[in-house]
Formats: sequence, structure tokens, C-alpha cells
Amino acid sequence: MTFSDYRVAVVTGATSGVGRGAIDLFLSKGLTVHAIARDESRLAALAEKGVITHAVDVRDTDALTRALDGVEADIVLNSAGVSRAGNLLSSTAEDLDDLVEVNLTAVMQILRLLYPGMVERDRGHVLNISSIAGHYNFFGHTGYHATKAAVHQLSRQLRNDALGKRVRV
Repeated sequence: MTFSDYRVAVVTGATSGVGRGAIDLFLSKGLTVHAIARDESRLAALAEKGVITHAVDVRDTDALTRALDGVEADIVLNSAGVSRAGNLLSSTAEDLDDLVEVNLTAVMQILRLLYPGMVERDRGHVLNISSIAGHYNFFGHTGYHATKAAVHQLSRQLRNDALGKRVRV
């Protein structure tokens, strides 16, 4: 499928990095873009470009549900993410909760909301930003490694869930 087959993209982590760069690409291809991020001032700059903005913390499932109600996404880019230095010997409960909630739970909740429609419409692309840290171990960032490995496996499983459909992950 090509961009011309798609109408709507949803991007998390929309105000910086991969998410921000993808928005320009999606806009250049004529897609309607829904941008999800916490920083309202940066979102305002995207709104000036015609982006539909949602000032939402991806850890807030209720707010995500309200923001995405009725959105029929053709592309979902999950690029919001956090990292914390250290391993389990030095991590706090808050560090680990933050890593799991942003890097994994939010991805699954967003896909719970949008992926069934993609499968039903028989079209779409899911792009989950993982990391080489999800495949290889190196010192530090233990929680980050674990969440990114989970995102990798989630992505593999989503392919099974839509077998025979024109939804790519």
C-alpha cells in the first residue's frame, strides 16, 4: 500500500525526534495527522501547520481514549518513549513504572483503540519504535531494555493477529 491509500496518521511523541520528523512526511503526503504529546506550546506550532493536536500524557488511558474516539487511523506511529539510567539494583519504583507505562502500556492501549479498525478496514501500517536495546544486552538501562524487548515482541504478535489482512507492522 502507498501513502495515497491512506488518509489519517496518529503519532505519539509528536513534538520531537522520530515523531516530529514523521509528521512532516505525513503532511507532505496529504494525510490528516493527529499528534499526541504533552508539551502544549510545541503542539501549538504543529497546529499552525494543520495538525490535529492532543495534549495528552500517553500514560493517561482515559485521556487517550477520549482523544482517539472516532479516529480511523491508517498509520499509527508509536514513538513516545522514555529511558532511565541504571539497572534494577538502582531503579526506583517510579522509574520502572514510568518506563513500563510510557514504553509499553501506552503502545498497547493506543493499539487496542486503533488496531481493530485497521484490521476491519483491511489496510494500515503500525510503526512501533523499539530499540536495539530490545535485542542486545549491555550495561545499564535494564528497565528500558525490557520494555523495548516487549515492544518488539508485541509487534511480532500483531502480525499474527492480522494474518491475511493488509495491515503491516
